[in-house]
Amino acid sequence: MLQTQVSRIGIFILGCQLFFLACNAPTEATFELTGPVNNRVVKELDALQTSAGTLLLASMERSRNYLPENEVSIYRSTDEGISWDTILTFQDSSMQIRQYADPRLVEDRANGRIYLVLMLVRFSNDGRNNNRYRRDYYLGDIAVFRSDDDGRSWQYQSSPHVDPIGAYGDLPFPAIDGDGCLWVFHSRIDTRRLIAPSGISVHRSCDGGQSWEQSYEFPDTTIAQSRKNLGSLIVKNENTLAGTFTDQHRLYYFELTFHPDIHLSYLQAIPMTFGESKIPIAYLYHRKGTGQIGILSYLPHQYNSPIRYAHSTDGGRSWSKQQISNRGAYPNILIRENGQMLVTFNRLHNGNFQLIARSSKNGGEDFDGPAVLYERPFETTENGEYQALITDDDGNINLFFCDWSDRSRAKLGRIVME
Repeated sequence: MLQTQVSRIGIFILGCQLFFLACNAPTEATFELTGPVNNRVVKELDALQTSAGTLLLASMERSRNYLPENEVSIYRSTDEGISWDTILTFQDSSMQIRQYADPRLVEDRANGRIYLVLMLVRFSNDGRNNNRYRRDYYLGDIAVFRSDDDGRSWQYQSSPHVDPIGAYGDLPFPAIDGDGCLWVFHSRIDTRRLIAPSGISVHRSCDGGQSWEQSYEFPDTTIAQSRKNLGSLIVKNENTLAGTFTDQHRLYYFELTFHPDIHLSYLQAIPMTFGESKIPIAYLYHRKGTGQIGILSYLPHQYNSPIRYAHSTDGGRSWSKQQISNRGAYPNILIRENGQMLVTFNRLHNGNFQLIARSSKNGGEDFDGPAVLYERPFETTENGEYQALITDDDGNINLFFCDWSDRSRAKLGRIVME
């Protein structure tokens, strides 16, 4: 039987002054820990609730032999996260695939198709140096799997990006447009020259991920001679996608118009440096039917990164910026139907692992003071990049997180805003 832990949030002003930039009234919420999803060491995870009410979680996990490789597992719950079934684990017994990584889930709710998009890192066919763990010796594809039975089974569909000789696909992100077409957004890195400029690709499939009818490559002349990281892709309206990417100096907000052909219709640079030597990740969020858009940015593979937020109320034409925290990792943001915003993230403080929450009632103009949702003695962490904060069909807020106080196991908790 899973034990449930409930904690009432409260933060003293002194703590706010010492560890965060803002010192407003504390966020008020209740956090209920439902329990663990798995028993393995997790680096990062993604989750969704399907149109049938099922919870699905995809996690990037350490392989059992604790080598640098990773595997991806799919977990499924039909009782609101109280119990979980392991559906499958992506692992290779042929020793040709080096690792599976960066899983992302998305559902086409109109027909119940659920997609898993991930990185598939493999050795070259010529067998050169296949016993060595170096990026210049292996290749990185982007692969798409699909479930048509509410996550019970999964079938490989295709690879929108195949790395022939070192054009490594990284950080894939999926989206579904109003026509039910699947989009996959990812970066391309030359693994032979890791400091060299990187590219950005967008692919579109309208037959369930089996083939790719349109692709768009951002011209290097757009943002020339820079190494770039990706964020996320959203469907802004029936003709437009919006997304984010970063380089060492700025965040970039862009819009792609895709009728009749894909083309870059808008690009704006948002100055927000992380020291110009490290490249952040920036995820885009929006409140449907409004001009409210937000970008949450932080450094990858960190547990002490600054967490920053830029927001726009005019559809991305003008932006204001602020810092959410001096130190943290795995930040998430949720914009609720009533416009209230919630940001959560992990942090390490005084030997303890903490889950932190901050909320905003005015669209991100300012945030309530930080609140500790969950706190335990720190044990270990993995250098992952993201977690999952979602709402279910009843409006409940579910946080799937990597518990640094328990071997970084994947766990689920429910947040109730006061």
